[in-house]
Amino acid sequence: MVVKEFRDKYAFLSNFHPCWIDFNYLGYRWSATSVEHVYQACKATDLPGVRWIMKARHAGHAKARGGDTVLRPDWDEIKDHIMEGAVRQKFQDRALAHLLLSTGDATLIEGNRWHDNYWGDCGCKKCAKIEGQNKLGKILVKIRSELKGVSP
Repeated sequence: MVVKEFRDKYAFLSNFHPCWIDFNYLGYRWSATSVEHVYQACKATDLPGVRWIMKARHAGHAKARGGDTVLRPDWDEIKDHIMEGAVRQKFQDRALAHLLLSTGDATLIEGNRWHDNYWGDCGCKKCAKIEGQNKLGKILVKIRSELKGVSP
């Protein structure tokens, strides 16, 4: 089985899905309501920037604010680690972990139409010849395997 989009029955796999995440950043402890809030906030280099993103009403708003912030200079080196840490904490919630385990051995692909071939695999005509890296899907499979107690 292949899950090609994180919508409907599989919306819980999305970084926009509501969850509770506590994290430390810039010497402060923060609480976020989605993986997207954490990921976008960690792009910021200063406390006002982090606060501005963390006050976003919803994950889409956090994503937009993250796109308007000045990136920390080492962002490309740390973004995978930030994403994995936030997704890992999300699935510490027992109900969400159970849902992730319910995907069995399915291949998880963060299919999209917004040209994200790094975290997912865009299915638009423009990206048809580009194979997405699907890093988010791979993180989810890794965490699912760990929850099962097996190697991915």
